[in-house]
Amino acid sequence: EARRELADLAGANYDSAAAVGTFSIATGRDPERGIALLALAVRNRGRQDYPSMKLAIHLDAARSAVGADRVDSELARTAKLPKRVASAEIFEHLRTVRESYPPGGKTRAQNR
Repeated sequence: EARRELADLAGANYDSAAAVGTFSIATGRDPERGIALLALAVRNRGRQDYPSMKLAIHLDAARSAVGADRVDSELARTAKLPKRVASAEIFEHLRTVRESYPPGGKTRAQNR
């Protein structure tokens, strides 16, 4: 049971990686982190059962926003990573993003 819960948690974070990555690129908040998160979601095969989660759609939008070279370079880098390392990178990126939004939803910069 614990293994299944851990697998579900990991799967949710792969999905979050795609969503947060696209948000980070689309808003211009942190395009580099967004590109990394999308590429890591591809490496660890995030959900593909809902049209909004199709990674090809996210990748096409990212390529349009920041350039195909940047996206494809990160895809090449992450394709070589062991899945365990890619998962650890996803968790670290998501932790950093979460910490940048304190309670109340405002960024640290907005609270100044």
